[in-house]
Amino acid sequence: MIHTCVLYVSHYGTTRDIARALARILGPARASPVEGFAPAACACEFVVIGTPIFGEVPDPRATRFVEENRDWLAQRKVALFTSSLAPDDKGRYRTSLSRLIGPSLVSGTSLGGRLDVASLDTADRATMEAFACATGSSVNNADTLDWSAVAAWGLKLRDIRDSLGCHLDDGQLRSEIERFLCSHDTCALATAGDAGIRATPIEYIYTQGCLYFLSEGGVKFANLLSNPHVSVCVFDPYHTMADVGGLQLTGTARLVDPRDVAADRVLDARHLTRGKLGQLPFDLNVIEVHLERAELLLSALSKRGVDSRQIYDFTCST
Repeated sequence: MIHTCVLYVSHYGTTRDIARALARILGPARASPVEGFAPAACACEFVVIGTPIFGEVPDPRATRFVEENRDWLAQRKVALFTSSLAPDDKGRYRTSLSRLIGPSLVSGTSLGGRLDVASLDTADRATMEAFACATGSSVNNADTLDWSAVAAWGLKLRDIRDSLGCHLDDGQLRSEIERFLCSHDTCALATAGDAGIRATPIEYIYTQGCLYFLSEGGVKFANLLSNPHVSVCVFDPYHTMADVGGLQLTGTARLVDPRDVAADRVLDARHLTRGKLGQLPFDLNVIEVHLERAELLLSALSKRGVDSRQIYDFTCST
């Protein structure tokens, strides 16, 4: 599994807060200020660097860190972000650092910033007031930080990072996922909608890229009326990190017509007949989840020389 290091320079806390949020999204990861960071002692393969922009230039400490560690960064994949009140859609503020990082740079973005006038030190306040005087503006508190943009970039980086690992081929990975699914029969089915977020422990049947559930009803059906997108989690009991096993799945759900052949497959697997169903005092409903993405975490895979975390896209399979 690839480890990530999120390095940052932060004077008033905004860049630090962004870096910590990114580290949580990218975990396993560690957020650390560049001051005191020892590259030689870090085993990470993916590096994110964050710096505030003041006076339209990156913090000198970030520039100095990149200059002094260019060889170390050249052996890794690097992402770069800047935080500033002013928008920087074209990335002008990070140009100098991007050039220093060179071909190792795989992604860059500019995120918003925050200004709390009361927290400014004497020098920064004087600079801001001089700028405001020259432009006929005033120094006021401001907040242009968009946490949804931080989350979206963090997820993008996660996909980039995960693509760098050592993977099973699609056929082998599909076999591992199906073996795991077929060796279990219970999961947590998560739905979200007007009824809120719901996680339901429920038995399942797996066949040909789909999960099937039998249910007498419940809150999950209220959610499925407005949102068919679901998440499913199947996992082994935890003992040690040496035998971790878990599978996270996403997909799209639909209610199966009782006359559909898919309903017959589920009934057969549960040793039920339509006659038996008719004797029940309530209806049983069949949910089909067409799987789209699987994230398999299996410690045993590392013994085969591949990452313990593998991602499979059902939509690209033939």
